[in-house]
Amino acid sequence: MKKLLLAAVKGYQRMISPLFPPTCRYYPSCSNYTVQAIEMHGAFKGSLMAVARIIRCNPFVEGGVDKVPEQFMLKRNPKTKDHIYLGNGITMTDDGPEERQESIEAMLDQYEGQLVIREEEQDAVSFLNRWLTVEEFSVAQLPDAYLKDIKAALLKEGFYHSKAELEENLSLHFFKISKTAESQSYYRHVHPSPIRSEFQNGKEIFCLLDEEIGVLDSNSPGLQEAFTLKRGITQKDIEHKTVRLFEYLLALNGQYYHQDHA
Repeated sequence: MKKLLLAAVKGYQRMISPLFPPTCRYYPSCSNYTVQAIEMHGAFKGSLMAVARIIRCNPFVEGGVDKVPEQFMLKRNPKTKDHIYLGNGITMTDDGPEERQESIEAMLDQYEGQLVIREEEQDAVSFLNRWLTVEEFSVAQLPDAYLKDIKAALLKEGFYHSKAELEENLSLHFFKISKTAESQSYYRHVHPSPIRSEFQNGKEIFCLLDEEIGVLDSNSPGLQEAFTLKRGITQKDIEHKTVRLFEYLLALNGQYYHQDHA
């Protein structure tokens, strides 16, 4: 019975599912969930779990990550409810650096051939100046509350392990990006951001960066992603699974994910 059910679902995936646009509100999709549930819990329990999943996959739910639980249950897996789906079959948690190792390993395997690995770490300020035409402003022009939020995020993400370490090592720089041929494409999407609260015209791109970490915030997502990808990573980042590596892999994953869904 188990083999028969699996054959039926996989036949649906090969011949029928490709004929329709994706509609499942969960990851993994209901058909993949069914296969995994039957393989993990057997024909009877797995089928019950699959039916329950299909019923709750409706327009009235938010959706999200709902992986097959290790224990038999007919409700959404509470252990993966708060996970974030990054696309390309990769998920992550928002619990902290330690919980991200699985996501890092998955993305490293997936994008092994696309990694830009530098022999030496490139200073972020020097790299930005070589890449684009910029004008530096004083960080003191930015609101204190905004800078406080940036520091809190760096601690939460694991770039620094304590406030003392952060204050000792953080080196912030605030730049306006001049509109040139090299930067013109990044002006296509300039969005409201606290980084430009002192500059209300909304027509210019700014970025806040740390000399070691790189761009911390920008009102141009394209600029922030491009900076991360062009600057690359080092072998040390890969060996130690650094937060900088994680940010780089997220940018790389986002680039290919958006291309696949264009």
